[in-house]
Amino acid sequence: SNSTILLEDTILTDTIETNFKDLQEDSTITEKAGNDELETKSLNTEASDKETTAKNVDSKISPKNISSSSNQKSPKTTLDLLNLYAPDLNSYLQKNDTTLVCLFSMTCSHCQEVYRDISSMKLSKKLPPIYLINYGTEYEQNYFFTQAGSKKDPHHRIDDFTLFKRLLEGKTYPRILCITQGKILKEWDVDSYQKEKFMDHFGIDEVIKKQENNGLQLELNQGNSPW
Repeated sequence: SNSTILLEDTILTDTIETNFKDLQEDSTITEKAGNDELETKSLNTEASDKETTAKNVDSKISPKNISSSSNQKSPKTTLDLLNLYAPDLNSYLQKNDTTLVCLFSMTCSHCQEVYRDISSMKLSKKLPPIYLINYGTEYEQNYFFTQAGSKKDPHHRIDDFTLFKRLLEGKTYPRILCITQGKILKEWDVDSYQKEKFMDHFGIDEVIKKQENNGLQLELNQGNSPW
């Protein structure tokens, strides 16, 4: 019958349309899943790139790449600070039972005066070996040494005032430390240094003040503080 054939054609057409829609939906879902997977891979790649970049940056700023002195532990004591910013000092301290470590700002008139005093006291043979930590430029350091008779004691120069200020630890230059066997037994700064008492501490009775008329002029232990 014609009506039966028409009905079967209609059912077949509906079935085909339904299957086609299902295929379209499956295709859309598959495509979406594929896009999600690609997006996830892209995000993972981006994250990996960022991680690699971060590692490279960390590698560049790693303490190992800054300086050998920065490879040490964070300083906890005055001696730690001294050895961090004047790394050659430690070997000098180990060579001597006692060392006089002087922190000078080389354009400071007080520092120049105190270094002149100490240089003249050295001739008494009663002062321990001296090591200087000087703040300033190379030019200023050359001038600084001429003020004490061109006597160049072992020294380390710092041109960064922030670092030098940290070594002062709140004190005012000149700062002088008497270090014996790894311990600071005595120290002076601008407020506590007095020439006579400094000389008494080391048992110095007289010092050579300056050279005049090709002769040495002695100064008894009665001098005043340079300030």
